[in-house]
Amino acid sequence: MKIQRSLVGLALSACVALSPAFAADPPPPTVPQPVGPLAQACHTDVQTHCPGIQPGEGRIMQCMKKYQSQISDGCKAAMRDAQAKQKKKKAAASAAS
Repeated sequence: MKIQRSLVGLALSACVALSPAFAADPPPPTVPQPVGPLAQACHTDVQTHCPGIQPGEGRIMQCMKKYQSQISDGCKAAMRDAQAKQKKKKAAASAAS
């Protein structure tokens, strides 16, 4: 009888201990934060005009060019800066070869 009470007590203790873990809301999924000035400046515009576009190989830039007249001034400026940096980088690479 003593063992049975101990087992019941142990089971109840486990339920009480685990109940907050099950009752608590799960943490919200982590959303990757934009990295770099272009991504930060254009984050909202990309979500508005190009949701679901898979990043990479210039797909987001192609999509953003379609909506160029509708994107924010900050994003336009960041896009110009990024393009200028890319041109400088290419020019430096070709001069070094």
